[in-house]
Amino acid sequence: MPIKRDFQGYFSQIQHAGNAGGDTGKKSYKVENAFTPVLKDGSYEVVMRFLPSHPDEISPFIENRNHMFQLKNGTWFGCDCLSKFGKPCPICDYNRAMWKKYSKEEAKTKTLGKFKPNYVSNVLIVRNDNAPETEGKVFRFEYKSLVMGLISKAMTDHEDPEEGIIKGYNPFDWKTGANFIFKGTQAGKFVKNDMSAFGAQKPINKWDRATKKYVPLTDEEIDAIEAQLYTLADCEHKESDVRDYQGILDSYLKKNGSPLGADEGLSFVHDSCVFDVCSFHDDYAFCGYLRNQLLHFNCITPKKASPKMLEFIFEVPSSRLTKMTGTSANLKPH
Repeated sequence: MPIKRDFQGYFSQIQHAGNAGGDTGKKSYKVENAFTPVLKDGSYEVVMRFLPSHPDEISPFIENRNHMFQLKNGTWFGCDCLSKFGKPCPICDYNRAMWKKYSKEEAKTKTLGKFKPNYVSNVLIVRNDNAPETEGKVFRFEYKSLVMGLISKAMTDHEDPEEGIIKGYNPFDWKTGANFIFKGTQAGKFVKNDMSAFGAQKPINKWDRATKKYVPLTDEEIDAIEAQLYTLADCEHKESDVRDYQGILDSYLKKNGSPLGADEGLSFVHDSCVFDVCSFHDDYAFCGYLRNQLLHFNCITPKKASPKMLEFIFEVPSSRLTKMTGTSANLKPH
């Protein structure tokens, strides 16, 4: 059995920008061994399972942030958003200036592309009728905010109109997670994934094509899957490999022909910009919150005492704590 550890769209546009000369950074990142669903008759439905982290890592997902937008000259511009590293970002600074200067409706036409987070996790392909050869294999899976929103919802207590209050759970867990049904429907040049959803909680399983049923995996099969897990560190953009504040300004000037904000009478210089720490925290705390939630799921005290507990422990002391307690994942809890 695997050891229980503490944790368990825009991609094509970014690639387009790179192919068209977009200056996204000093290093080119490509997710190797990535899962790509196959459209058949304009749709796909893949049953997959989000997996725990690799034994050498803590988090079961990584996040990158990218700006991507089309310039007035028709070319695409892309760069990493420096807010990921807790640093000021010239594109975010420009957008913030537009929201302060103009009305809401006017600002919508003035702002450049807001950063779009994208994520990578390990997944097991449980069922894939469009490409059965992928079943039972582990891949890296790239996904966007829509899927991350579903992960966040699964981890949080929420109310269902039919089932009432549903307790949150860890969707990356071998035993208490759930299959994820990733649905895609072609809509023009794009594929919509808004019908995707998690199924009911159940131990990790496989699709038996002979019986047409989902069958729980044995401990030996789980061990074999854990051995297939990929590390995710090489998928995460590093601050040393992306353009810094001035580098983004220089790259924008090269692509656009005029400095960022010149048509608005604005000038951006790294040393003079004011970084809104509160805005950064609101935007960026989401992933930290999810990781803390995952930590909470595995550090929680069980309600029932172990049947292997020695009898004398029930006598001294005369009463024992039965309340569930959690472990803080914050270095400086308030």
